[in-house]
Amino acid sequence: MLIFLINSFFIQIIYTAISCLLWLIMRSTLILKLKIRNSGIRNDGLWPILFCDLTLLCLSNPEKLQKFYSFRFPLKAKYYPLVLLAIFTIINEFKIDLEILCGIGYGFLYHYH
Repeated sequence: MLIFLINSFFIQIIYTAISCLLWLIMRSTLILKLKIRNSGIRNDGLWPILFCDLTLLCLSNPEKLQKFYSFRFPLKAKYYPLVLLAIFTIINEFKIDLEILCGIGYGFLYHYH
């Protein structure tokens, strides 16, 4: 549970830093508009942490070939989280979820640290 809490904390720190940096570069509230709904700021819940754990699991043996769901082509394990994010992005009408991307990025940073 401690590892879960630490990973969640660092993913949120990275997400906040990237959001602030993008806001400073773009000088708009586009980043906040993507996350704000009627009930307040939207959080992705466990998805960023699950993607971080999936990334760490896949990077434990990165050259292993895995079947990607019911598709016929094998996929190297190191690309599995990125392909899954691409599918989520397509399903979400081509809106990249920055918080999940931060979870994958933190997984890569943690592994290659």
